[in-house]
Amino acid sequence: MTPISLRCLAASLICAVIPSALDAQVTPRALQVGTDAVLRVPRHPSLEPTTAITVECWIKAVGSNSHGRIVRKAGDFQPGYMLSFSFSASRVGADYYNGMVSHQANDPLPNTRLLGNWHHLAFTAVARGQIHLYVDGVLVESNTAPSSFLHSDALVVGGLYISPTNIQEEFIGLVDEVRVWNVERTAQQIADNRFLYLNSGPGLVSAWHFDTDTNDSVGTNHGTLVGGARLVASDAPVRGLFEASSDRGRWSGGEVIDLVGDFPGGALPSAVNFGGTPSPSFSYAAPNVLRVVVPPGATGSTVPITARFASVEFSSRNSYVYLPKLELPATARIGSTAALRLAIPPPGTSVIFAGLPPRVQVAIPGLDGFLGIQPPFVEIVATPIPFANFELPITVPLDARLVGAEILVQGLFAASASPLVGTFVNLQSVRITS
Repeated sequence: MTPISLRCLAASLICAVIPSALDAQVTPRALQVGTDAVLRVPRHPSLEPTTAITVECWIKAVGSNSHGRIVRKAGDFQPGYMLSFSFSASRVGADYYNGMVSHQANDPLPNTRLLGNWHHLAFTAVARGQIHLYVDGVLVESNTAPSSFLHSDALVVGGLYISPTNIQEEFIGLVDEVRVWNVERTAQQIADNRFLYLNSGPGLVSAWHFDTDTNDSVGTNHGTLVGGARLVASDAPVRGLFEASSDRGRWSGGEVIDLVGDFPGGALPSAVNFGGTPSPSFSYAAPNVLRVVVPPGATGSTVPITARFASVEFSSRNSYVYLPKLELPATARIGSTAALRLAIPPPGTSVIFAGLPPRVQVAIPGLDGFLGIQPPFVEIVATPIPFANFELPITVPLDARLVGAEILVQGLFAASASPLVGTFVNLQSVRITS
């Protein structure tokens, strides 16, 4: 067998150039509050659970005035719940205030360690049970909760709102991803999900992302900026996740898979990428199901799937694996030639031809000679061939006894040269007709 010439290679090599796509430049945002600057959400029964509650958010603190109310759902000396930056002796604290009795859970460590960086805070409370305070997913304090939950006034992010000209107890800094639940979230749920962008879940009443506006993305508890409160660029460590209906496919692409996740309000992403390659097409099959066409990819490569929305990047829980590309026509007549497009397998991958009738020969363009195939299989093992793919014309003998037979081609990920060790994938077949 003589070496492959550049002339022969040029005649048989099929190249595909896939341009890289740049994601749209986007900026996540957070709520900036401070002196005389808060977000006010009108009072609503959905924000007033009677048996259990969870309130959580991310903060990047600069300081506080007085108690530094991060989230307050209680009028002045009126019942309700509060999450504060400096509730008691410069400590982060949660408080359920009922009938002149304060039920508190306070962080035992000074809040100065939380200044200047993003931290996640959460509290849970169960009537006739416990109130728990969490800092960065860790339970730091528990105490007795009230026997019943009483409520008053609007929900305010950033302080105590008495009137537009009378705002007190302000938190100074950034607040992001505020969520209110009418259930007690477990310690594990708080720890595991604090980094996630969420729009749904059992008991989730309201969620404010602040990326495009101050609206509630779950319910209708939309907020209004008061004073100098505004939305600013945010680098809070929040991301989205989705499940892909398939984590593998042919490296020629073209498969259609579903991405199932908590996507932002039905908005289409600016791009869905498989590694650095954009999907050519995607659309919603359901509010939480994004149907995506897989683009081509490099043989044997494992890439992340990401979807970039206006303010947050979502990613798949699992990577996507590109399997060997093997393309065949569906049928071939006896005495004809069927073109098999073959991509050179990467190291550790073999190509298996199986189910062929006896004494079939496959001509290899660019090489002198033929590849003789003897049933039940023949194997092409990865070698350092300096090109990516070529076409093999498979000549079907002019033999009526072959009508109805099938030529099967599969890729095999193998740890050894043995064709019997590995996992068969990506079955392709040609049915022989008269």
